[in-house]
Amino acid sequence: MLGILSVILIHSAPFDEVAQGTAVPKKDTELSLKGGRTIVVREIQFSGNNAIPTKQLEDLTSFYLNKPIAAADLSEMQQKIVSLYKSKGYSQVKVLIPSKQKGGVLTVSIQEGRIMSSKKSPT
Repeated sequence: MLGILSVILIHSAPFDEVAQGTAVPKKDTELSLKGGRTIVVREIQFSGNNAIPTKQLEDLTSFYLNKPIAAADLSEMQQKIVSLYKSKGYSQVKVLIPSKQKGGVLTVSIQEGRIMSSKKSPT
């Protein structure tokens, strides 16, 4: 299957309880981005990126630093990262942003994958 793209925003149960008001948020826990809420990201950390240098990803996402961002902004950031990978020939990449973030640091986990061309063997 060619051209498969996966972008996933992970939600954790304890984090959703905070958003619903059924649990008290801890001091180091950011609020969920449901209902138009925002977070301020002071740093973005990347893991799993072997094909694209961290500096290039930091330049791409620096727009989202030190200002309120919503869930739509996170989705947009994911799409920008995926587009960058596609432009480098990677047709499969997962960009994971866990919903539980601490201290203004956003962790972006990248799972790189490349689909190799397949040739049919003569029958």
